[in-house]
Amino acid sequence: MPRVYALIETHSEYNIKTARVYTPNPWHPTEVRFYDWTLNQDGIWRRSQGGAFRNIEDARSDWKFRIAMRHTPQDVIANPLNGDKRVWWDEFANNFCSQGTYGFYELIRAYNYEYPKKVA
Repeated sequence: MPRVYALIETHSEYNIKTARVYTPNPWHPTEVRFYDWTLNQDGIWRRSQGGAFRNIEDARSDWKFRIAMRHTPQDVIANPLNGDKRVWWDEFANNFCSQGTYGFYELIRAYNYEYPKKVA
């Protein structure tokens, strides 16, 4: 399963905590998708918007820019944004499948119906 990493903003002038999750695209090896998440007042991270970098160099530039802004890296497969509250959480599927059920079906099909399960 591809690794999924986030850069978490820890210092915001408006006291809002955000994260950008970077997800590789299994169909296009040079594309990196990203989704922005916001930590709500109830303590749950929720996805707010997303997009894609068409090449790895653009994704690396964005990563370096955010690191320079003191964002903290986190492996969100090993340490999901919402922690143990959601034991069903699968960060790769959640960030990759933005189109709901259809996207998830396509993901399973891409892995020959043997979707890679999260390893604890």
